[in-house]
Amino acid sequence: MYGFSVQVNCGFDEAISKVTEALKTEGFGVLTEIDVKATLKKKIDVDRKPYTILGACNPALANQAINADPDIGLLLPCNVLVREEDDGAITVAFMDPAAVLGLVDQSGVEQLAGEVRAKLEKVRDQLAGSGGLAVGQQRCPGFFDRGVGLAGDRFHNVYRQAGEFPAAGLKCR
Repeated sequence: MYGFSVQVNCGFDEAISKVTEALKTEGFGVLTEIDVKATLKKKIDVDRKPYTILGACNPALANQAINADPDIGLLLPCNVLVREEDDGAITVAFMDPAAVLGLVDQSGVEQLAGEVRAKLEKVRDQLAGSGGLAVGQQRCPGFFDRGVGLAGDRFHNVYRQAGEFPAAGLKCR
C-alpha cells in the first residue's frame, strides 16, 4: 500500500495543530495546507466533512533527495492527510515515502526514503501517544480501527485488542 495512519482523540482543528507540532519535532515544516472541503464547496458546491492535506517537508532530507535526482520534486513534499470520518473520528494519514520514492531508480534514494518514513512513523507514534490509535499496531479498547496498511510489512491490517502499543512503548489510557 502507500500509507499508514492513526486516529487521534481530539477535534479536527486541534488535530491539524497537533500534527504540525509533531512534524516539527522531526524536522518537518508544513509548506502547504490544502483545505479540500472549502475548495470543493467553492468550485463545485459539494459539501463534505473536513479534509485537509498538509505538504510536509524536511529541508535537509529534501535537499539530499533533490541532489540524488533533480526530478524527485515531482514526488515531494510528503503528504499528510487529516480527515473527519463519517462517525466523527479524526484520522491522520501519512504518505509512505518508501512506497512513493520506490518509483525512483537512483542509488541512495531507497535508504533516504527509509529515513523519511522512520521520521513520519515517529510523528504517528507521538500522535498515538496523545490518545490516538496507531493502525497496524495493537489497539486500545474503545478505539475504532481504520486506516491503510502495508502488505508484507509490520504495518499490516492486523488489529488485536490489547492495552499497549509495544512497538512505540506506549500504554493506552
